[in-house]
Amino acid sequence: MNYLTIRDLHKSFAHKPLFEWLEMTIAAGQKVALVGANGSGKTTLIRTIMGESDYSQGSIERSDRIHVGRLRQEATFNPDQLVIDILFADDTPRAQAIKQYEKIISHPDFDPQAFADIQHQIDTLDAWTYESRVRSIISQLQLTPFLEQTFGSLSGGEAKRIALAKVLIEDPQMLILDEPTNHLDVTMIEWLEDYIARYDLTILMVTHDRYFLDRVCTDIYELYDGQITTYPGSYQHYLYAKSQRDTAADDLLHETKMLYRKELQWMRTSPRARQTKSVDRQKKFYDLEKDYKTQRKTSKLRRQWLELSTTTSRLGGKVIKTERISKSYGDKCLIRDFSYQFQQGERIGIIGPNGVGKSTFIRLLLGAVEPDSGHIITGKTVVFGHYLQEQQEFNPDKKVIDIVKDVAPYIRQADGSKVSATKLLEQFMFTPKQQHSFAKHLSGGEKRRLTLLLVLLQNPNFLILDEPTNDLDIDSVQVLEQFLLAYTGCLIVISHDRFFMDKIVDHLFVFEGEGKIADYWGSYSTYKMDKEKIDTVDKIEEMEEESNSSIWSNSSTSSSKPNKLGYMDQREFDAIVPALEQLEAEKDAINLQFQDPSIDHETLKKLSRRMAELVTEIEEKEMRWMELVEKVS
Repeated sequence: MNYLTIRDLHKSFAHKPLFEWLEMTIAAGQKVALVGANGSGKTTLIRTIMGESDYSQGSIERSDRIHVGRLRQEATFNPDQLVIDILFADDTPRAQAIKQYEKIISHPDFDPQAFADIQHQIDTLDAWTYESRVRSIISQLQLTPFLEQTFGSLSGGEAKRIALAKVLIEDPQMLILDEPTNHLDVTMIEWLEDYIARYDLTILMVTHDRYFLDRVCTDIYELYDGQITTYPGSYQHYLYAKSQRDTAADDLLHETKMLYRKELQWMRTSPRARQTKSVDRQKKFYDLEKDYKTQRKTSKLRRQWLELSTTTSRLGGKVIKTERISKSYGDKCLIRDFSYQFQQGERIGIIGPNGVGKSTFIRLLLGAVEPDSGHIITGKTVVFGHYLQEQQEFNPDKKVIDIVKDVAPYIRQADGSKVSATKLLEQFMFTPKQQHSFAKHLSGGEKRRLTLLLVLLQNPNFLILDEPTNDLDIDSVQVLEQFLLAYTGCLIVISHDRFFMDKIVDHLFVFEGEGKIADYWGSYSTYKMDKEKIDTVDKIEEMEEESNSSIWSNSSTSSSKPNKLGYMDQREFDAIVPALEQLEAEKDAINLQFQDPSIDHETLKKLSRRMAELVTEIEEKEMRWMELVEKVS
């Protein structure tokens, strides 16, 4: 059964064709990711599907048998409305009963009689299954403390969780999600992945989160040049299929180019020489010329890539040193007694739940706020570049090229050469036409990309990026990655994009709450595995004790339950525990070395790589140990 069918859709924006003959279907059970460059029309297509934007031709058919839930990029509820009223805006008796139930149990003056009455009402409505699912959503998204607050008092991350909870509580058969992971911390993103995988939902989403795409989607729909191209399978399958398609396009371009050169040589002969030739051949030449130019333009746009090797302001030996800094707001301690000495070339990722002090830490480094205690010493040569999570606003009636020229007409590269503002914009994927368009015509992602370029034009040697991938398309994120991998200054990144963090940073500041900040050397993926192993190691120790007592405690037990391990398996089993102890000891030793402030950056990198190897080795041996234990249990 098709939930959505689009046929021959035409739509223009600012007199420019946006969709032409666009066709798309989504069947029940499909989980579709809509991908495409910023400005290609992804959000506009979603608005058109939802009836919020008109179109000039074609048809959009949505099944009238299903309820469609919509999550926007930004929540737009009444700022004076209570969160509980937003979540339970549905006026059905079931929803209103659960709303009353939540109010009663969260009220400080608990009323037993009111509680008994609402329980009876929920029994009568047979709404306990609904209540259980609603309570799970509210609990998992950590919204209970905000139910009696106004929406306008919430942070961006809290507002996004409210909007997501409202959509899920409505229990739609189909979800349309526009950048669902923006403003969510990693824990919330991973919960959403599990939720979508667990329930029989049909989904159309726009997201740049590549891990999310890989783990959730069944199909990738690419919007390019007003058309949809479908790629069944995961995001990795899409990348492979797209590379094959691009290779075929390159081969076709080469063939067209050779034929065009041949025909062009004939067209350049004298008119007399061409009089005896077919008029039809001349017509075919002009068609071929048009086709060749179109293919060449498409290839150029597809291959636009950032190739800057910019210089950075000279960074002296002293970068930034924090000495036992602490910061609290009221009774909430965000940073407690934190000391660290930043080094040249460091790449640090900052992770942790929303509201634990990540942004406050950045403001402390920038000098925007003062610590309650301790000191921050900043080197005289440090030049900050700060990319804010909040979107920068531009003069809507100013051209893009003029906005860039106001900051710097060119940028100097590492080899001493200069790159003009026009070339810079091209390398940041702005076409010549876009460069001379007004800022008011830019999409959200294009504004983000422009803001990032303006930050880099300041030639910083200490770059701080706060959620830099929000609203960027996947191509733009890859452009950013390419630049940062070549960046030689000090780098701090706050991001929920796990793929991006794994690729860019060397180690993590993990904000654990109550002011504690842990320094973990390795990627987010290895950190997550290592964190999960804390519980696993405890379980293994318990299993080891039980196994030892059951197998070796006395001969009578052994004779009543024969050992099922063969000779080689038994030898392997006996060797695993000592090997695990040795690996854990090496890991502990490396962690101690990480605490040494005098250690140089190259040594840190080597230790970081070894730490990742150790994590993998420990995981493999633990899994094998558990397999062998099952044989004798």
